[in-house]
Parts: sequence; C-alpha cells; structure tokens
Amino acid sequence: MSDKKQFVINFATQILFCIINLSISFFLVPHIVSSIDGSAYGFINLSNDFVNYASLITVALNSIAGRYITLAIHKKKVKEANTYYNSVIIANIIMALVITVPLLVFTMYIDKFLNIPIDIVNDVKLLFIIVFTNFILSLITSVLTVATFATNKLYLNSIASITSQVSRCIILLILYSFFKTSVWYVGFASLISTLILIIANYKFTRKLTPQLYFDYKLFDFKCIKEMLKNGIWNTVNRLSGILQNGLDLLISNVFVSSAAMGIIALPRTITSIIFSLFGSIASIFNPKIMQAYAEDDFESMKRQLDFAIKFTSIFSNICIAVFVVLGTEFYHLWVPTQDSQFLYLLSIIALLSLSIGIPLEPVYCIHTSTNKIKKPAIFGLVSSLITIIIVILGIMFTNDDKIKIILISGVSSFVSIFRLGIYIPIYTAHLLNEKSTYFYPLIGKYLFSLSLCAVVGLLIKQILPVNNFIVFFISCAVLVVINFIINFTINFNKEEKTKIMLIIKNRSLN
Repeated sequence: MSDKKQFVINFATQILFCIINLSISFFLVPHIVSSIDGSAYGFINLSNDFVNYASLITVALNSIAGRYITLAIHKKKVKEANTYYNSVIIANIIMALVITVPLLVFTMYIDKFLNIPIDIVNDVKLLFIIVFTNFILSLITSVLTVATFATNKLYLNSIASITSQVSRCIILLILYSFFKTSVWYVGFASLISTLILIIANYKFTRKLTPQLYFDYKLFDFKCIKEMLKNGIWNTVNRLSGILQNGLDLLISNVFVSSAAMGIIALPRTITSIIFSLFGSIASIFNPKIMQAYAEDDFESMKRQLDFAIKFTSIFSNICIAVFVVLGTEFYHLWVPTQDSQFLYLLSIIALLSLSIGIPLEPVYCIHTSTNKIKKPAIFGLVSSLITIIIVILGIMFTNDDKIKIILISGVSSFVSIFRLGIYIPIYTAHLLNEKSTYFYPLIGKYLFSLSLCAVVGLLIKQILPVNNFIVFFISCAVLVVINFIINFTINFNKEEKTKIMLIIKNRSLN
C-alpha cells in the first residue's frame, strides 16, 4: 500500500478508535455514577494508574525496544533485529514473573492502603486482579506491536484496536444491561479486548515481519544491557509523568476522600481521551520521521516534524476549543447529579497545558530517534518533584476539599506549561541544530488560532443556547466546521494547504 493511502487510513482509524472510546465513556460513566456513586468510577481510573506505576520497571526496556528493532530492520540487519526481538521477549517474561507476586499481595490487602467504601471492596479487589492480569499479558506480548510500526502500517494496529474496542462495547453492554452494576465489568471487558489485540498483533508480526522469529537461543544479555542503558531515561520520563499527573487520584483518595477522587476522575476521563487521540495522531508520523533519521536525511526529518506539529495542532485546537465553549453544558447533560461548573473548571485547568503539549507530541520522536532523552527526563523529574511538594504542602495548609482538589489538578498543569512551553521546544530545536526560537512561530500560530476559535465559539453560543444533547451535538458540528476553517487558514502556508487537500482527496502524501 502506498504512503498516501496508509496515512489516510492511519488517520481515519485513529479518529474512529477515539469515537468508540468516547462512546463507551459517554454511556458508561453516567450509568456507574447513578447506579453506585462517583467514587466507584474513580477506582476504575485508579486501577489503570496502578498499572502505570507497575510499568515503571518495564519502561526502560520496552519503550526503546521498538527503536532498536525498527532501525535494524531498515538497515537490513536481520540477525541483529532478531537478537533484540528475542532478548526483549525473554526479558519481559522474566519481569512478568517477578511482578506478579507483589501485585497479588497488594490486591489482597488493597483496602488497607486505600479508602474504599465497604460495600464495593470485593468489586474493587476483583477489578484490580483483572486489570493486573491484563497488564501482565500486555507486557509479555508488547514486542509484537513493533511489526506495524517498523513497516509503517499502523492502520492495521488501529483496525485491530477498533475490533477489540467494539468487542469491549458489546461485552459492557451485555454485562451492564442484564446484571447488577459492578466496577470489575470494565476490567473484564478490557481483558477480552487485550486478548483480541494479542492475537491480531501476532498475526501481523508473522505477515509483516516474517524475518522476525522466536528462538530463545538468541537471547543476549548485552543487548538487554544496551537497551536498558539508553531506555532508563524513558523510565525517568515515565516517573516524571506519574509524579506530574498520575498521582492525582491516589493523592485525592488518601489525603482527601474517595468522593474527591471520583470528582477528579470525571474530567480526567475527558482530557485523557483527548490526549490519547492526538498522541495517536502524532504517532502516525513517527515511522517516517524515524526512517528519515535512519537514512541520515535530516532535512526530510525536519519537514516531516513541522508538518506533523501543524497537522496535529489543527485537530487538537478544534477539539479543545469546542470543549472550552460547551464544556459546562456537556457536564450538566452528561452527569446531571454532579457540579458541572466545578468539573468544567478542573477540565479547563488541565486543557491549559494540553493546548501547548498536544501539538508538540511529534517532537518526542526526535528525542527517541536521536537517542537524546536524558536531559528532558531529568528536567521532567525535577519539575514533577516540585509539583508534588507544592501539592502536598498546599493540602496541609487548607481544610477546604474543593481547594485541595483544585491544587491537585492545577499545580501539575501550570508546571507542565512551563516545561512544555519553554524547555521542550528549545531542547528539540538544539537537537535539530536550529535556533532556540525555531518552534515558537508554530506555537504562537496554533495558540492564536485556538484563542480565536474559542472567542468565535462563545459568540455563536449566545445565538444557539444548549439545553439538550440534540442541540449540543448540532452546536459541536457547527463549531467543528468553523474551527477547521480558522485553523486551516492560519496555521498552513499555501503549499501545505495544497498538501492537506490532496491528503483529504487521497491523492498524495509526498
């Protein structure tokens, strides 16, 4: 399949995947909140947070493995690719065995560590067992995802993900329609979804990269050591992310209440889906960027990066601007028993950093490709530690639960703005041998267009007040069209506009 078709399919499948995830949350969250309570939904997100904590010991290897295998394949070094491939598989199996015992012990005594309403303790324990099982299976088979990345056929992985998500929807629909509401259903549905993905990725590996095969004799500790040496900074990056944004639910549960955790979990569901979608869109460009680096074509790499940032920003701006305009109405209609104004405030705080960070997602591929991740990892860790210190001190000096929740959600966002808006652009420009201001014209343009979209949207809302979901979706459709025109006009030059139109028409990508 040609690059042009691959790009269009990759993009379309990522959008469809996001729509499915949004649909699941759209119908599932209100049902759980009304059937049990807000804190129960918070434990679903918290269980996934604990998976992120556990994955810290696996990140160093698995975050960098794809780079080594992909570069070896592009350089036609089949034996080297297989050595890395098999070394990662064996190492993951060993790590899975080591991790299993402490995860089981934690789950057995989870009510000793967390504030859990007594009537859902058993449900929460079962949820965590299933989620941890899902994590172990994903860890063991994670290297299988390299096939679609190395061959730039990410659309296949997206199609498999969509199939698995549809299956997840069906399972959730059956369980929540015919059985008493329980939080562990979400974990069970995700586990089945993961099994479908594993089967699909195995088939993709056999078909797309037949040169890769399993042979335990190819395990090489030197390869593991090499990858760990470079990947350790990805662990630091992941730790920074957890300290920056991944402890909010845990801190709110331990230092405030399970109810506070439930409040924070609701807006985080929306912002997480937004970040996941546009992170996935940005990743569509990664194989081409990495291939250009492998071929020492730095001019092509910079062109790919610039276009990736602009392309990602146009869609992230559309989504964020719509939420800025209609966020309060959305929460009022979505979870009418909750404080929609307060949920909207928490969302806006989070979106402040995402508005800068999401368009810059493609730059992290430059860090990985050039293997220059040490400095941003250290900077991220320091800024995250500052965030935690400020949050803990703030909680200690206030008794108002709402202020505590704002501190937990807000401090990380404002620290992230500093890191994403200053350090990351300057450091990446340095890696590209460009001036430190290289990215700021891009950043300025997409922030200006975002602001303009929000202002125009707020004016339009005065004409079309939202009081039900039908009007809400009509308003969204109108704003999406207007926001696309604004962003398309401001962010792209004439040549890039032509390129976008050709991509839409599926005629060219080059």
